[in-house]
Amino acid sequence: MKKIIFWFVGIIIIIPGIQWGENVFITDQLVSYQLPPGQWLYLLSKLMAQYAFLFFTVQLVLGFLLACRPNMFSWLSIKLHRTIGLAVLVSTLLHAGLFVSAVAIRSGHLSFKSLRIIFDEGFYNLYVGLGVLAAGFMVIVVIIGLVRNLFPILFFRYVHRLAWLVWVFGFIHSYAIGTETGGFLLWSWFYLLAGGLVSLLLIYRILSISENGSVAKK
Repeated sequence: MKKIIFWFVGIIIIIPGIQWGENVFITDQLVSYQLPPGQWLYLLSKLMAQYAFLFFTVQLVLGFLLACRPNMFSWLSIKLHRTIGLAVLVSTLLHAGLFVSAVAIRSGHLSFKSLRIIFDEGFYNLYVGLGVLAAGFMVIVVIIGLVRNLFPILFFRYVHRLAWLVWVFGFIHSYAIGTETGGFLLWSWFYLLAGGLVSLLLIYRILSISENGSVAKK
């Protein structure tokens, strides 16, 4: 089971790079055009966003598997969990940094106004705001996770559960404004499959907790 999961995850991880390269170099042939200043940074920002969502999805799925079947998935160590979490954090920060850099190059000055949380100024700003919220909460979750021994266990557990909310915000943000390019059709299907899988695992986890609680009362 361990080898199967590692092979499966390894194959999934190369999908964003292949899809991004196919879209950029083959479908749209962007190397043949004179792109606006900062456009390559923007395209790399989208690639980092895809990896952030992918790593986060893998993190949630592995966490659910460990919680539901601890004996079968006992090899999923805290070290692996933290490593994937750091991968999520780094790819997210690169996504935001590359996006801000692309805007700065195109506009001629550095500004973080594009990362403001605004929900009442149109479709784009709404979903960018959700993405910024997701990134902020994720930073909190990762930092608390790295120094978990400094906090009461109950506080740590409640903060760590914010990861579910972060994933939901990230999913909405990514699917709403991250799949608008036709070449990313395959990737949009991945978003839907990932959402369905995480939803099913979450429902299964809730039902398992409810069932265990009922048995304990008896």
